[in-house]
Amino acid sequence: MKRFTAILLSIFTLFTLTACQPTPEAAVVMQKDTDRMVEQATGDGESAALPLREQLAAPDMMNVTAEEDGFTILAHAAVILPETDAIPVITVKAGSFSQELTNRLWDLLIGDKAMYKPRTEGDRTKAELEQAIINIQNDIERIQHNEYYEENKALREAELEHLRKLYGAAPDIYEPAAATPEIEQYVDSSNPSRRFIGVDATDNAGTIFRLSNEAWYEALGKGGKQNSNFVYCTPGYNGIVYGKSSTIEVNESDALENAAHPGLPMQPKQAAETVRHFLSSLNVPMRIERIELYDNAATYGDAAQNTAELCYLVTCQRMVEQYSCASIFGYSGTPGSDSEFGSAWIYERLVFLVNDEGIVYAEWASPLEICDIRVYSCNLLPFSEIQQIFEKMVRVIWQYQAKDCLSLTCNITEARLELMRVLEQGSADNGLLIPVWNFYGTRQRSFASGNTDETLHGIMLTINAIDGSIIDRALGY
Repeated sequence: MKRFTAILLSIFTLFTLTACQPTPEAAVVMQKDTDRMVEQATGDGESAALPLREQLAAPDMMNVTAEEDGFTILAHAAVILPETDAIPVITVKAGSFSQELTNRLWDLLIGDKAMYKPRTEGDRTKAELEQAIINIQNDIERIQHNEYYEENKALREAELEHLRKLYGAAPDIYEPAAATPEIEQYVDSSNPSRRFIGVDATDNAGTIFRLSNEAWYEALGKGGKQNSNFVYCTPGYNGIVYGKSSTIEVNESDALENAAHPGLPMQPKQAAETVRHFLSSLNVPMRIERIELYDNAATYGDAAQNTAELCYLVTCQRMVEQYSCASIFGYSGTPGSDSEFGSAWIYERLVFLVNDEGIVYAEWASPLEICDIRVYSCNLLPFSEIQQIFEKMVRVIWQYQAKDCLSLTCNITEARLELMRVLEQGSADNGLLIPVWNFYGTRQRSFASGNTDETLHGIMLTINAIDGSIIDRALGY
C-alpha cells in the first residue's frame, strides 16, 4: 500500500504541474462568481422543447486546422451532447461510503473469504519485541562515536522504553483478529500517526479491502477537507501506473487476437459486461467511460520491463439521471499532510482492473453526494461561440510550450457537453455540477534532437458552457 500511495502522489503532482498554465490575458477570463453564473444560467422557466444539439446549433463534428510558428491545432472532433432538451446545475458536496454501500462492496468482492484486521505494533509477540529491543540496544552501542550521538541516543532510549512497555502486555502468539465490513476507527497500518474511520481488512495473502470515510493525523486532530476513498487489491494488483507504455485505448466492440495479447483471452466486451454487472449489483449510478488495455507489469517498474501482464483498465463516470459527469484524475485545492490541514477535493473517479478472473483491482475516490438542483434548464452559449473561444484559448494555454521544441500539435478528438464539479464560491465543502464543454485529445511535441513525446488522452481545455469562461481544474473554478 505504501507503493500505491507513492504512485498516487506522483500522478497528482503531474496533474498539478500540467494544470499550472499561464493565466490568459485575453478577453476570456475565469469566472469566480458562482452566484452570478447561476443567475446567468437561469432561464425563463420554459424549455425550448428542442434537443440540445438543435438549440445550440452544434454540428456532429468540429473541424479546425490552424498552424503558427511550430504550433498546430488539429481538431477533427466528434461533438457529443446529452440527448435531452435541457441540462441542469446541481449542488453537490464531498460524500462518503454508507454502511449499506460498504456491505454491498464487501459481499460482491469479498464474499465468504476470511479477512483479518492488519497487524499493528500492539499485535507484536514477546519474541518479536525481544528482537526489536536487542536491535535498539545494538544501535545505541553502534552510534556512540556519531557526532549526533546524544540526540540519537535520546530518541532510541525513548523507543526502547516504549517497546518495554509493549512487552509487558504482548501475547506469546499472534492471533489474527477477524475483520468484518463494519465501519469503525482504525490506526493506519502504514502510518501509525494517521487515524481513519472505515474498514481495513486483509487475507494476509495479498487481498486488501480498505475503505476510509474520514481521516486525520493524531497531532492535528480532525479538520481539513475529507475525501473518502475505497481500494480493493488482489495478489499482484496493487495500483495503477498511468503512462503511454502501460495503456492502450480499445473499443468495447474490438475483437483482439489472442496471439497478439498473450495471457488475456478475455475480449473488451466481456470486460465491460463484468463491470456493468458489478455496477448493477452495487446499485450505483455509474457507466463505463472508456476501456484500455493495461499492462500490470508496469506497476513493478524496470524489473518487469520485458514482461507483459495484460488486463483491462475500465474507467467509469457518475450519471445524474441522463447526464454524465466528467471523470478527472486529480484534485482541486491544496493537499494536506501530517503537519498541516489541506483543502484538496479529489475529483470523483471509479476504476477497475479486469481479467479472466474477474475484477482484480478497484478504486473509488471521493464519491459525490448529490444535493439540490439549482437550475433545471440552463441558458447555454451557442456552439459557434464555444468554438471561437476554443480556437483562441487553446493557443493561449498550449502555444507557450512550443518555444522549447521544434513543433507542438494539439490533436482534439472529442468535444463533450457534460457536467463537471466546480467549487462553490465562499465554501470549501460544497460544489456545483455545471455544464461544461470538455475538449479531449493529446499534445504531441517533436524536438531538434529527433525525440518526441505525447501526453495521455485527456482533457485539453474546459470551457464553461454557460458563460464561456475557462475553468482551471487544479483550482476548481
